[in-house]
Amino acid sequence: MRHRALVAWLAAALALPGVAQAQQWPARPITLVSPYPPGGTNDIVGRLFADKLSARLGQPIIVENRAGAAGIVGSLAVSRAAPDGYTLLMANNGALVIQPLVSVQAKYDAVTSFTPIVRLAVAYQFAEQLFTLLNGPLLSLKGVHLIGTGVAEAFFTKLKVAVIGGIFIGSPMVLYQAWQFVVPGLYDTERRYARPFMIFGTLFFFAGGAFCYYVAQPLGYQFFVAEYATINVSPEIRISEYLTFTSRMLLAFGVIFELPVATFFLARIGLVTHLTMIRSLRYAIVAIFIVAAVLTPPDVASQLLMAVPLLVLYAISIGVAYIFGSPSKATPAEVEPAEDDDSQA
Repeated sequence: MRHRALVAWLAAALALPGVAQAQQWPARPITLVSPYPPGGTNDIVGRLFADKLSARLGQPIIVENRAGAAGIVGSLAVSRAAPDGYTLLMANNGALVIQPLVSVQAKYDAVTSFTPIVRLAVAYQFAEQLFTLLNGPLLSLKGVHLIGTGVAEAFFTKLKVAVIGGIFIGSPMVLYQAWQFVVPGLYDTERRYARPFMIFGTLFFFAGGAFCYYVAQPLGYQFFVAEYATINVSPEIRISEYLTFTSRMLLAFGVIFELPVATFFLARIGLVTHLTMIRSLRYAIVAIFIVAAVLTPPDVASQLLMAVPLLVLYAISIGVAYIFGSPSKATPAEVEPAEDDDSQA
């Protein structure tokens, strides 16, 4: 079951002006969990943050320290909390990003276990405009309407929209943190690729989102809406379901468009070459369709809409590995045929 406890990071409260008055939330005190001991930086910032958030929302904010296992204990507790918006987590990248990667005790995921209020100070202010933008590919089709079926659905819809915008706005920082995670294992000559990694990684992430928005989604929604006509049903789609579908597609395309960027760095350090990628093409095709099936909603149309561009990206990655690959790190499998040819000559 996907838990959706709210995650509060620094400055998240600034993203919620007038929420208490407009949405009748919160109606009772809120618990802000700090997964670190009292007196530390996270605890101090959390208490300052709680004071500001309490004044903004008009409800007490109770700071609770749940220290242990480098932030895992508190983060795990929040991930298992009820998804009602009354349990917040004041955590850093160590607890949310690094620990799930290196510790088996961190049985949570920063993306799937929480609904983050992160970098919303900008995104939430433009939630209405972002919502209109995200609805464009669907509402451009005739006879399609979005409906709300819950009392607080409009409020949580704006939060979801702001989260999507926050992820794209914060993508350079996410890539930087990913780079900081792997940089201790790199040579000094390889560490100089940090800036290109962030720049091109961000560009390709946005390119993936743009391809999804302008190409994949219009084609996919046209197909899905046409299916309604075959059963004589007028499509009335819930905004929560639509946003879940849309956000998953946008983020999935953003991630898969990082393939050429990842190939560039793997080729530069000699882990992959264009020849190994060509020889692995059969397996890559199977893996691509499996990845597309996992990252997209459970339907063939969405899988094909992702698999086809991913195959194109794989072909581009072969070219990237050929052009930018390190010639001094050829694999034994690539060297042996050349030696055999010399011996025969």
